[in-house]
Amino acid sequence: MNRTLRVLNIEDSEPDVELLRRHLSRSGYELIFERVETPGAMKAALQAQEWDVILCDYSMPRFDAIKALAVLKEEAMRAGAHDYLMKGNLVRLAPTIERELHEAENRRARRRAEKALKASEAELRTLFVAMTDVILVFDAVGHYIKIAPTDPAHLYKPRDDLIGKSLDQVFQKAEADFFLDHIRRALDEGQMHRIEYCLRINETDVWFDGSVSPLSKDSVLWIARDITERKRAEEKLRESEERYRVVAETATDVILTIDEDSTILFANRAVERVFGYPTAELLGKQITMLMPECLRQVHETAIGSYVRTGRKHINWESVELPGLHRTGREIPIELSFGEFKRNGRRFFTGIARDITERKQAEHELSKSQERYRDIVENAHDIIYSHDLQGNYTSMNNASEQITGYSREEALNMNIVQTVAPESLEKALEMIARKLQGEEVTAYDLDIIAKDGRRVAVEVNTKLIFQDGAPVGVQGIARDVTERKHLEEQFRQSQKIEGIGQLAGGIAHDFNNLLTVITGYSELSMKRLRAEDPLLSYLQEIKKAGDRAASLTRQLLAFSRKQVLQPKVLDLNSVVSEQEKMLRRLIGEDIELHTILEPNVGSIKADPGQIEQIIMNLVVNARDAMPQGGKLTIETKNIVLDEEYAHRHVAVTPGRFVMLAVSDSGAGIDPQTQSRIFEPFFTTKGVGKGTGLGLSTVYGIVKQSGGNIWVYSEVDVGTTFKIYLPSTDESLQVYKRESGHEEFLRGTETVLLAEDEELVRKLACKILSAYGYQVLEAAEADAALLICESHSGPIHLLITDVIMPGMSGRALASRLTELRPDTKVLFMSGYTDDAIVHHGVLDEGTNFIQKPFSTDVLAIKVREVLDARSDE
Repeated sequence: MNRTLRVLNIEDSEPDVELLRRHLSRSGYELIFERVETPGAMKAALQAQEWDVILCDYSMPRFDAIKALAVLKEEAMRAGAHDYLMKGNLVRLAPTIERELHEAENRRARRRAEKALKASEAELRTLFVAMTDVILVFDAVGHYIKIAPTDPAHLYKPRDDLIGKSLDQVFQKAEADFFLDHIRRALDEGQMHRIEYCLRINETDVWFDGSVSPLSKDSVLWIARDITERKRAEEKLRESEERYRVVAETATDVILTIDEDSTILFANRAVERVFGYPTAELLGKQITMLMPECLRQVHETAIGSYVRTGRKHINWESVELPGLHRTGREIPIELSFGEFKRNGRRFFTGIARDITERKQAEHELSKSQERYRDIVENAHDIIYSHDLQGNYTSMNNASEQITGYSREEALNMNIVQTVAPESLEKALEMIARKLQGEEVTAYDLDIIAKDGRRVAVEVNTKLIFQDGAPVGVQGIARDVTERKHLEEQFRQSQKIEGIGQLAGGIAHDFNNLLTVITGYSELSMKRLRAEDPLLSYLQEIKKAGDRAASLTRQLLAFSRKQVLQPKVLDLNSVVSEQEKMLRRLIGEDIELHTILEPNVGSIKADPGQIEQIIMNLVVNARDAMPQGGKLTIETKNIVLDEEYAHRHVAVTPGRFVMLAVSDSGAGIDPQTQSRIFEPFFTTKGVGKGTGLGLSTVYGIVKQSGGNIWVYSEVDVGTTFKIYLPSTDESLQVYKRESGHEEFLRGTETVLLAEDEELVRKLACKILSAYGYQVLEAAEADAALLICESHSGPIHLLITDVIMPGMSGRALASRLTELRPDTKVLFMSGYTDDAIVHHGVLDEGTNFIQKPFSTDVLAIKVREVLDARSDE
């Protein structure tokens, strides 16, 4: 097989080139041949590839051998010819090339060896510089012979200061003897041995792992490795293991270690407390003895699968399983475990915690939470929570009952959607104050129900915290709509009561004045002839006095200061007797319907006052229907229960008779409804009403022990419902007075006690005009003196109820003790508990209401005097 020869020929003669090519081919070479004639071409050829031989014509016109050697040097090749031949002596060319190729290969091999040696020396130098081991050579008596470059921290003195020194010159005797003993041992045994030792270098303990080997019969090689960090780590490990042992032995949780075969290798003391087994009894036993039967096969399968595949079947960090106590009872265990390897085998350490108490606590907590949920879900109050943006996050069942929104609907809403606009600012302010740390008590809001209703609620709130920061608000909202309604009723009742007290006092004072005005008017008219022009003036004064007296009677009715003379009545009969008159009153444009329940219960009331109630309500209904309409009067037996009484102020549960008057008129708006029972309040035009009609009804009903409620819708109509207590007493026949009796005069002696002088003088004149002998007294004490000093009989005592000092009742009691046959007639402008109880006249008591006319006084006096003593 021909050998490849790469030839670069520098030649300008084509015939010489061909001759050279043929000669080399015949010499057995497979040529890679290139001819160049210029320095540039030569450079390109040298850069293109490597050449085995360069054959150059020594002398050429443009490019000779000297120039070729320069190019060769420039291209980093050796600049020198290795041989030369005469062009005509080609026989020597092939042997010369062979020799040169062989020498070139030798040169290359030598250069490679030199390069490798240099690299090895450099690597060894780097290794010695970088290595941390101390390499020392000692002679047989302990002199430092050689010291490899090393960290000064591992030497007592600088390296150059130690060479040639003996050990006893460097160390204390004990340390020098230690080194000498190991040098002799290495020389004596003729083999390497290992030692660990510690030296105090630069105030620091430095540990070494040393090997001492004989280097010759008179020297040893001492190599020492700094193992201080390892020693520290070992110490820390030992301390850690000691701590682990202490922790394991004192831990309240069970700590166990098992191998791949589930054999128990370690168990701490807690195992006896939790499982009932002493530690020694468990070592070498199977872990399955601490498991219920149902888990043993599962454990063996799982651990076998894990050892084979590495796949976990349960959560190693925490899993709850039943454990088996020595007594056979199961105990709840929380287990966590981990794995470690040693010598290619797997080991598992587990921590088992007895969670019996926790489970009991969780059970109790669960029951408590269930009770809490029951309380929350069954509460009548809305219990809710929302985040700081106002989005609801929880809601109980009461929400739907109160607002109409289902829980799902509410949880998609914000407080802005449920709190009434007029209450929203207050709600947001209260939340902001809470967030600022202020103590916020319960506050009232209005919320909007699904059907648009306003619901009044009382709200209590607290902040919800997470990681110490507020994240929401929890609240309880109590529906206080009914309470607010009752409070409003109570306020209205209190207001009316206050107005009534004022009105009663005014009426009392006016009644005294009106008694004088109307009385003297009547007396004056009786003395004038019919044709006297003054008579008409007095008649007008009398009419005005009567109208004023009527107003004061209504004020007294409203203030519940009228004297009632109740009788047991059939309400149906009272309505029926008035029906004809009522039809005339309302006119033809209004239809009157009566719905009277048969066998309606009896009531005990003043007949005239009940007629007044019906009259006032019918007039009010008529005025509400100027264009005509329908008016209905209804009676009915009613039982008002506890629930109704709870919703309405001052209502006592029981049996009642209802009187309802309804109209189809314009209705009454809520604002007006709140004031309709106030005296002098009217929505009618000037001169069309006094504003006392409904206030009179209210007073009579209240004084009669009943209640009145109004129900009205604008443009629909109004219903007044009056509830009067039902009674089981027998009915009494009620007849209206048919007129004055014909003979009113008398000659009896009358003692008149009245502190108001004008009233007293008037009464004296009236009584004297009717023939009576009158003894007058301005106070009770004066009346008693007259009683004691008067020698004749005193047939009648007329006394004001309220006087300075002794009251009229006390006077009557004292006087009748002195004169048992004397009869008594009380008079007053309003009621007083001296002669009435809750506005009802005491049985057997005679009374005349101020203001009174001359005829009324004469009739009443004659009636009392003529009455039998046993009546």
